[in-house]
Amino acid sequence: MTNEIGGSRSGVTTSGNRPGASGRYTLSGYRLDLTDASGKTESMSIFEPDKASDGLLVINGSNDLKDDGE
Repeated sequence: MTNEIGGSRSGVTTSGNRPGASGRYTLSGYRLDLTDASGKTESMSIFEPDKASDGLLVINGSNDLKDDGE
């Protein structure tokens, strides 16, 4: 999934037991909204427990490592 804001593009890689889907996301404070191609939106909580680290995000209570794109 990718998002483009102000000419910059960011991406997220996820895994789970749901099938892959295309869509877009928006971040607002501690809320992550995922919108699929049909327009259905799912809202989740998101935060960085350690502001000094750029490796870990907590999304809906699950620890997720950021993809560094390498």
